[in-house]
Order: sequence, then structure tokens, then C-alpha cells
Amino acid sequence: MRSATDRGSGQAMGVRGALAVFAVALALRAVYLHQLDGSLLFTELFGDGQQYDAWAREIAAGDWIGGEVFYQAPLYPYFLAALYTIGDHSLLLVRIVQIALGSGACVLLAFAGTKWVSRGAGLCAGLLLAAYPPAIFFDGLIQKSSLDLFLTTACLALLASFLERQRVTRLVALGVVLAALTLNRENARVIYAIVVPWLWLSFRGVTAARRIAWIAVFLAASACVIAPVAWRNQRIGGELFLSTSQLGPNLFIGNHPGANGLYAPLVPGRGDARAERADAVRLAEEGTGRRLTPREVSGYWTDRALAYVVEQPASWLRLMAWKGFLTFHALELADSESIDVFAGQAPILGALHRGLGFGVMLPLAVLGLWATRRAWRRLLVLYALIAGFAGSVALFYVFARYRFPMVPLLAIFAGAGLAAVPGIVGSWRDRGFARRWAPGLLGAAVVAGLTNWPLPQYRDDEITWYNLGLTLLERGRIEQAAHSLEEAVRIRPDFGLARYQLGRTLAQQGRLDVAEQELAVAIRLAPDLADAHYGYATLVLRRDPGSDEGLGHLRRAAALAPDTAAVHLDLARVLAQRGELREGADELRTALRLAPGSRDAASDLVWLLEAQPESPSGSR
Repeated sequence: MRSATDRGSGQAMGVRGALAVFAVALALRAVYLHQLDGSLLFTELFGDGQQYDAWAREIAAGDWIGGEVFYQAPLYPYFLAALYTIGDHSLLLVRIVQIALGSGACVLLAFAGTKWVSRGAGLCAGLLLAAYPPAIFFDGLIQKSSLDLFLTTACLALLASFLERQRVTRLVALGVVLAALTLNRENARVIYAIVVPWLWLSFRGVTAARRIAWIAVFLAASACVIAPVAWRNQRIGGELFLSTSQLGPNLFIGNHPGANGLYAPLVPGRGDARAERADAVRLAEEGTGRRLTPREVSGYWTDRALAYVVEQPASWLRLMAWKGFLTFHALELADSESIDVFAGQAPILGALHRGLGFGVMLPLAVLGLWATRRAWRRLLVLYALIAGFAGSVALFYVFARYRFPMVPLLAIFAGAGLAAVPGIVGSWRDRGFARRWAPGLLGAAVVAGLTNWPLPQYRDDEITWYNLGLTLLERGRIEQAAHSLEEAVRIRPDFGLARYQLGRTLAQQGRLDVAEQELAVAIRLAPDLADAHYGYATLVLRRDPGSDEGLGHLRRAAALAPDTAAVHLDLARVLAQRGELREGADELRTALRLAPGSRDAASDLVWLLEAQPESPSGSR
């Protein structure tokens, strides 16, 4: 007789089970949003959320095509724009739709787990995802991870449905949903490299012609979704990009001699998408000495990453191993928003985060892998999907939201592991218990130890307070901005960027002495941060217009930010005051080249040229 974990195909989850999973998921998400309501973390957008919101507003205002090749995956901004069109820029509507989609994703996962493993495993998987803290957290953000979850679970449900009954309509739906997922999360392209061989190898009882037709239908359905985006990029940029042009910069950020597995902007302090894109273009063009197309920019950074791999293979392999470890570590490495900070504001998330996270999900999944080992042939595609997603994350750099689409796959096996617990407990005295369960329990224990290994240096709560502080500063809410930035500095005293922004904020409050001290610390911590040198020079020169120290930092700012007109303009004025008219005129010419419409630079240049004494030849 087969065990429950050996059965799968043909089982139904039942309406009551589906409703229970949906109700639990929706209730937890609704409570979370209610508890977070009124917090600055709820009302203010920052990081990528701010970028997506601005992009969506442009789309909703009528700019549906845009003017540049996509640099970020486009699906989520268009999703937001559609909701903004309906709800007049209601972020509450967005969050309500997202928690509904997240709750639906839990039902889809329960369905998939039922088909792949068993009814009990499916129900446990759905409930695990319903209560999984990062899933609740991401559903409440203005971030694309909520769509990632829904589309990933839909793919898993469609795969299971096709395995049960080979209907072409299910392949069409799978192709469409997977294409949508790749337009939201680019590393999901790895699924094609797994599904196509699966369709060919897993149905050997079907004729080759029919399997080829299946593959063709699946790919054609995907192409129908991706083709309009590729055509749009071709029309605007003159080059074919299936979705975005950021492959090269992302590959380099994750693979160069100074990489540590995490994100670091190409230019310190310029980590938002628009600045990163501009820096990628500028640095690539400086490196090649000519204007580059988007494809050439991506190729430049790809070549630099590959050069590192070829020239330092041992170093790169160590880096890949470390990134692989981080991919499976319990820490939820933050991009803009840290789940730990939000958990401190919402008790329901805090309670769940302490008891159920990746560090629990992964060991349960290992136990489930052992419990379902007899069905390994049927489950092989799920193993491949987990490995593919993990590899696609480690190949670049690690963020919690990048690995998040892997969670539903792990949850299926975690559900199987959880469903097996009563049987394990009930049979521990039976003969053969050690043979049947010891390897799985030992594997789960080892993985639990490794995935929960303390890495306090990778805690990044300060990122949230820093990004919130920047948003508040941009809105002119100086006191609140100072509070957020002070919190970021308190958590991480060596955070140079936060020190700079805090100094800038203190200066706006009129606390110039303290601001100068903060900026001096920022320069010591982040010596290549042009803005810190510029801000410090401004304060020093305000206090002492003849300061050599101030001039030195202004020169350093101009060298680090050669494309910033304001720095060159201020440097020119200081030089002019010191009587260094020729060099001042050169700086003004640079400022005018960078900002041709600057009246200040133009008038200052005229004055400087008139003030310069004529040379014997009559030239100046």
C-alpha cells in the first residue's frame, strides 16, 4: 500500500479546505495592514516602491509606451497603473488587491501540493504560506513580490494540473502565466529551461510529434505575451530586448573582485534604478571612449563580469559558494524595506516572524523531501525548479525578494514534512524507525543549524530607516527625517551614507556645527562619496571662506562627481574669490556644458572672462 506522500495525482483538496486556507491567509494579512495603518512605514513610499509608484503614475497619466528601453521589469508598474486608473492613486486599493492575490496564491499552492504530493501535504503547504511572515510582509508593500507569489503558485498549479490531465489549454495558460512572471521577475526565465525538457522527458508514453506540439504551443503562448514588450523595446531603442537591458550591470554588481554577495551600487550613494542606469551608461561610455547603445552598455558590464570569472576563477567560485549559502540562509536580506523593522511595528507580523520564517520552512522542506523520496521521478521537476531558482539568485546577488519565488516550491515539501510529523511521532518506537526517518530528521537538523547560523553583520534594519529618512527629507518633513536617520545611525554607526544624509538634515535644521561633525564622519566612513565632500566643503567654506580644507573637499567632490554642474559652479566661485580666475573659468565652462541653460554659470563666466587680464598676444 502506498503512503499518503506517495499518492498525489487525482486527489482533490475540496472547497472547504480551499476556503479555510483563503480565510486564514486573508485574515492574517488584513490584521497586519490594520496594525500597520498610521505608521510612516505604511503611509510613505521609499526605495523601489517610490520608483514603481512614479512610473505607474506616468503610465496612468497616458504615457503607456514610454521613451526608453525598459531597465526594470515592467509588469508591476503597469499593474499599478491599471489600479490607479480605477482607484485614483489609492495605495489602499493596491494593498487590498495584493492581499487578495496573496490569499489566492495560498489556495493555488494548496491545490498544487495536493496534486504533487497529497491532500494533507497540500493543505499544510497552503496554511504555511498563509502564515509565512515574508509573504504577508510583501503583500503589504508597494513592491512586485506580491505578483511574483501569485504567478509562481499559478505556474505550480498549472504544472500539476497538466501532469494530471494533458490538456493543451493548460499549456497555453502555463505559457501565458510564465511569460507574465518573467516580465515581473526576470530570473524566472530559468523555468523555461526546466519545463521544456520536462515536457519532452516525462511523457515518454506520448508520441514524439505530440510532445513537440506541446512544447511549440507552450512557447507560442509565452511569445504572444512577451512579443509586444520586445517590439516596444525594438521600436524605442532600435535593439531587441525581451524585457529589460539591466542584465550586464546586475551581473557585474554580483560578480567582481569586491563583490560580497549583496547589492552595491556602481557609484556609492546612487542605488536607485534611475541613478544606477545613468551611472551604468556613463561609466561604460567612459570605459570605451564612445557613445554606446543599451545593448552595448549591457555587454560592457557583462564582459567585465566574465573577465573576473576567467581571470580569478578560484575567487569567483568562493564567491558563488558564499552567495549560495546566503540564498538559503534564514536572514531576509533587505533591499529597501526590512521585515524586522515592520515586524516591530505590527505585532501579528512580529509574532509570526519569531516562530515561522525561512529558517523553519527550509528544514521542514528537507524533511518533506525525505518523506516524498519514493515519488522522486514525478517530483524531479520540482527539484529542478528549486535548484534553478537558487542558482539564478546566486549568479547575481542575494535579496530576500529575489529568492522569494522559490518559497512556494519549498513550501510544498515543507507541507509534506509537516504532514508526516504525526506519523513520525506515532511510530518512533516501531522497528525500522531509524531506517525510515533518521536520515530525514538528521538532514533537517543539519540544515536547521546551517540556515540559522548567526550572521549579525548582515542584519540590515538600518536600510529601512535610512530610506524612510530620505523620503521624509524630500518631502520637507525635516524633524521626522532626522529622527529616522538618527535611528539608522544608531543601529549602524559606520553607515556612511546615513551619516551624510543626517548631516545634510541637521544643516537644514540650522545645527551647523553638529552637521559639520556628521559630514566629517561620513567622509571618513565613505571617502568616495562625492555628496559628503560637497556638503562638508559647503559648511566649512560658509564658516571660513578662505579655507584650504574646504577647497580641497570641493575639488574632491568635483573629481568624484564630474557630471554634477552645481559642484563645478561652486568650485568656480571659490576659485574666483581666491583669484584663480583661469581655473575658475574652466570650471564654469564645465558647468555650462553639463547644464547649458544655467544663467548663473553663463553670467559668472562672462564676468570672469572680463576680469582676467589680457596676455601679451591679446588673448585671455
